[in-house]
Amino acid sequence: MSQGKRTAGNRGIDRRGRWCLAILVVATSLCWVSSAAGAIGDELGRFGEHGSGAGQIDLLEGSGGVAADPGTGHVFIADSANNRVTEFTAWGEFVKSWGWGVADGSSDALQTCTDTCFAGIGGDAAGQLLAPNGIAVAPDGNIYVFERKNLRVQVFAPSGAFLFMFGGGVNETTGADLCTSADVAGGDVCGAGSSGSGPAEFSVNAVGVESGGDLIEINSGGTVFVADRNRIQEFELNGSFKGEISFATLQASNPDFPANRDPGALAIDPVSGDLYIVFRFTAGESPRRATLWRVSLAGNIVPPAPLLSEFTPDMSERALPEAVATDAAGNVYSSTEQFAPPPDELNLRGEPVVLQLSPSGERLDSCCGFPADRGIPALATNVVTAAGGVDLFVLKSGDGETFVEVRGPAPDKWPPPAVAPTITDQFAAAVTEDSVTLQARINPNFWADTRYYLEYGTSKCSEGGCQAVPVPPGDLLGAGAVKTAALTAGIPIEGLTPGTTYRFRFIASSSGGGPTFGTERTFTTFALPTARPACPNDAFRIGPGASLPDCRAYEMVSPVDKLGGDIVVQVNQLGLPARLNKSSLDGEKVTYSSYRAFGNSEGSGYTSQFLASRSGSGWSSDGISPPREGPPPFGGLSLDSPYTAFLPDLSRSWMRQDTDPQLAPGAIDGYSNLYRRDFPGGYTAITNAQPTNQGPSTYYPEIQGFSADGQRTFFSANGKLTSTASANPVRQVYEWFNGSLRLVSVRPNGAASSLDSSIGSAAAGIGSGGESRAASLAHAVSDDGSKIYWSEGTNGEGKLYVRVDRTKTVAVSAGPATFWAATPTGSQAIYVEADQLKLFNLATADSATLASTVQGVLGASDDLTRVYFIATDSLAGGAKAGQENLYLYESGQPLTFVAQLSQADVQVNQLSVIARAPWRRVSRVSEDGATAVFMSRASLTGADTKDAGSNQPDAEVYRFSAADGELLCISCNPTGARSTGQEFVLNKTPTGYWYASKLPGWDFQLDPARVIAASGDRLYFDSFNPLVLADVNGVQDTYQWEAVGSGTCSEDSTDFSAPAGGCVSLISDGKDSHDSEFVDASADGRDVFFVTSASLVPQDPDQVDLYDARVGGGFPQPAVPAPCQGEGCQSQAPPPTLPPIGSEGAGPGNPKWPANCKKGFVRKHGKCVRKPCKKGTVRKKGKCVKKRSAHARKTKGGKK
Repeated sequence: MSQGKRTAGNRGIDRRGRWCLAILVVATSLCWVSSAAGAIGDELGRFGEHGSGAGQIDLLEGSGGVAADPGTGHVFIADSANNRVTEFTAWGEFVKSWGWGVADGSSDALQTCTDTCFAGIGGDAAGQLLAPNGIAVAPDGNIYVFERKNLRVQVFAPSGAFLFMFGGGVNETTGADLCTSADVAGGDVCGAGSSGSGPAEFSVNAVGVESGGDLIEINSGGTVFVADRNRIQEFELNGSFKGEISFATLQASNPDFPANRDPGALAIDPVSGDLYIVFRFTAGESPRRATLWRVSLAGNIVPPAPLLSEFTPDMSERALPEAVATDAAGNVYSSTEQFAPPPDELNLRGEPVVLQLSPSGERLDSCCGFPADRGIPALATNVVTAAGGVDLFVLKSGDGETFVEVRGPAPDKWPPPAVAPTITDQFAAAVTEDSVTLQARINPNFWADTRYYLEYGTSKCSEGGCQAVPVPPGDLLGAGAVKTAALTAGIPIEGLTPGTTYRFRFIASSSGGGPTFGTERTFTTFALPTARPACPNDAFRIGPGASLPDCRAYEMVSPVDKLGGDIVVQVNQLGLPARLNKSSLDGEKVTYSSYRAFGNSEGSGYTSQFLASRSGSGWSSDGISPPREGPPPFGGLSLDSPYTAFLPDLSRSWMRQDTDPQLAPGAIDGYSNLYRRDFPGGYTAITNAQPTNQGPSTYYPEIQGFSADGQRTFFSANGKLTSTASANPVRQVYEWFNGSLRLVSVRPNGAASSLDSSIGSAAAGIGSGGESRAASLAHAVSDDGSKIYWSEGTNGEGKLYVRVDRTKTVAVSAGPATFWAATPTGSQAIYVEADQLKLFNLATADSATLASTVQGVLGASDDLTRVYFIATDSLAGGAKAGQENLYLYESGQPLTFVAQLSQADVQVNQLSVIARAPWRRVSRVSEDGATAVFMSRASLTGADTKDAGSNQPDAEVYRFSAADGELLCISCNPTGARSTGQEFVLNKTPTGYWYASKLPGWDFQLDPARVIAASGDRLYFDSFNPLVLADVNGVQDTYQWEAVGSGTCSEDSTDFSAPAGGCVSLISDGKDSHDSEFVDASADGRDVFFVTSASLVPQDPDQVDLYDARVGGGFPQPAVPAPCQGEGCQSQAPPPTLPPIGSEGAGPGNPKWPANCKKGFVRKHGKCVRKPCKKGTVRKKGKCVKKRSAHARKTKGGKK
């Protein structure tokens, strides 16, 4: 289980899997089950870091080498991008680097450096290195370096002194294949080797000059092997040519062996003397497949052949080998890309890992996973203990990271360095009003006897007076002889004073040195709560409701009788909750979803929809799901909510029906249909024309907008619905009005667009399982429906147009662009084209550039006078060029720099403040643009936002006020304690995005939850952080942030938080053992709707229900709680068992459609029942006959 995941018993996990479905964590493993005999050791430590300074490494992509000296234990790196060799001890301590100019950065001479180092000056002179990509240590301790670019091998003494080189004609004076230091002293010139296929000539650089890993090895007998194009060359230690192993000969015995290919890596089996050869995946070569082969020195292929391959009969064994090494026992190690079987496609790229294989090719173990956009170009091993223990050295590189990861035992053949422990991190794991638990991460630097303790007090510990806990020298760290930071046990401290700030620091020591003092940190205990002022509705604020702010009271919205069900939903094909929850503007109505149909529901689909209304006596819910008969014409779209949009007052809605019956005249039989539904009222068919170029199974219509009064509906569909539409099977945009369809996606020349089109801008996924969640549509349809901004393309970018008055089309962009928002009148729009943020003016049909290097838009005011965006240029004071800078544009004002976000915050196709698909967007802006609220994984206000378990930066919720320029973290723990968050996992795939608090996303692209009240003074979010003393459940709760002066918030309020700049209050109870989740709020924030399993009113039978925390709310409670009706109080009936998002469990798959009922019967509530008789008839002896008397059985609504 991931350290960062919270659990709360089986019930909580099950329910989280069904109602908090968008964000879950899964523990995954890249490793096969280890065999005891071949297990790779645990991580011992890492050394080296990315750069060109002392002890740093930098590699060209896919290039570099690593080798270890069995005698000294020293590890040598072919530092390819730095044009030098870098040396470390067996314990990872930097020794030296050598190359031209490494000591001063400028000298044209071979130098060594130990303290201050520079990248080497690349070239081909004696001792000068150019992109070295192979390295080996000879039995005599000399270091052999292969340079693929210079086509030669250079040999250095352990001191770094140049000894000699060999290669084709490397002695430029004599033309000899050998050039020594004595030759240089005598006046000869050493240079690069000549390309060729003769003895001592190399041609391995014919394809891919900078790629290729460790291509040189030396066996115990003193033979030097160099992997060359189409052969392996053999040399004596003095550089004399011995012979070669021809790839052509090997291919003759096995046609799958790749001749005329550049090898990618080479290793020697110390037991048999055989060679292991890697051929890497190389685009453009034929065959390009990646393989690992074993070859004897006699020139024979040793089975199994190949040991690893990109293509295998069992695709679960597929691999892309990159590097290879062996150990003293003959086991083989190969870095490769790992795939989840079966692969989605033959060229799917995976995450690099290291496999351990037996000599016969059996997979024993794996380790060392690395992100997919990086690589492991080289491997090496060494015997490092007196008992024969082996360390594995894994050279990792990519995306600004370069280091050596060491796996195995501590190298006790050589004494460890006398280095004191390093305290890398200190934090408060939990804080209450009178206690704290403190932890640290301490690197023992190989000393197993490392001990630690801490000091704490109300003044600086460095000045004395702090108390030590436990008694020095403290507790044993227990990490062993490793060089990695270990998490200490928590040290609890009790008896603290409420509302007090304390200082603390950890102290560590070992036989290697110390004591080491950590930097002083602080935490603040919670203050004791004060009594809240009396409220007029205190009679209704009972139980946990008495602690609510603003005189709120709990009202149970969903009914007691839910046929044993909960207000939870299952997931759709995207792995997102299949739901639409929305409050009316005034909070008097709310629509919500459940997997269970109950009450007066006509139909029971994958998701059932309800509309609740408030009266003076309470809330009542009506089922509004339509009746369903038979299967849909296609599969996935039925695994979602049928409703996709509502008017703000919930009086009108739009939905999709993909089964029988047709709900209104004009609907197309057998096809998926879009409808408008009025409350009260009936259905109106929107898609009333059959597509002439699509069949039922491939036709996907999607609601994308409507006029403010709901009279005009706009949708896209991948079919030709009008005579003027394109005949191409592409997505086109249509308008429905008063029963008639009109094409919207018309180009300025009057012709229908022949490309996929969408209102606004559509990200990838439109028209599939993610439909109605992928388009950016903010006011893309004007309030009166006369102006529609639309674009060609469904990948987030396309040429942008505006359709005006249904008669003409105006080009907005010159090329591919992303639409972000328009004004409600449609008179202006903002979009990004070629990384430029532009403001379009319809009256003049031109655009003004607002900023450059723009990555995306966080949000904007309705009138577009305020726009928040991310740009990498320094456009205002405080910003840094090349960073993810958040700016505010205000019309007529200079740009304002808001904050520097992290790269993780601005990935347009992930959870992001600038995500193109609305369901991924984690930002909101108020209608006037004065308030922006967003999530960020960067610590923007100095708070400690690292995760206590995973140590990853957790996303928190921030509020920016344009009025005063103040940026606040409203979800950061006011005590300074760290949170234990979760990783966002989508369809079993961890995304790397960690969060401790969150803003709710869009259920559908037209209906974002209201997290900002209209005044901007109230905000709503969910958090795992215990932000108030009453939050004791350790799971997700719903919170309100409120500005001073709003509601009952003042600086004297019990919920006032100085770090948050306002009052932070629980909306859920903070005690229930299961997650609560914010749903929506009324425009003024009077009503806050949320889902919880807590029983907050007496009649709640302890199920998952929808509640309203309403200002001045509450209803009189019955003297005796009303008994549950029907199955309402029975054990909860679970929904179909589906694996939660991120789960590795294999659920039953999509629910299977039941068989059709026989003639005369229809399906109702899961059962086949007789069709109801028509109005004016009754059933008699199994048949419907006309009424004959007043005693005939009456029908209600035409239904029996």
